[in-house]
Amino acid sequence: MDIRLARENGAIHLNVRDYGKGLPEAIASGVRPDNNNLGIGLRGMNERMRQLGGRLAVSSASPGTLVRATVPAQPSPEPEIKP
Repeated sequence: MDIRLARENGAIHLNVRDYGKGLPEAIASGVRPDNNNLGIGLRGMNERMRQLGGRLAVSSASPGTLVRATVPAQPSPEPEIKP
């Protein structure tokens, strides 16, 4: 399994790839906010990304599956200066 987390271009990107048998392309290509035919796991992940203003992409990686999640990065809060 490979995991990559990066902050680039004002967004947080998480890529997770496994090397298993993968997902059927019909399922991987169906990861869209309007698709209710997905299992509860992918549908739940997709909904969380939507709530955060991000997006989820799932694709076959031959072998395996690649899941990409992207959310907008929030600016770091200014440190509080105490007198």
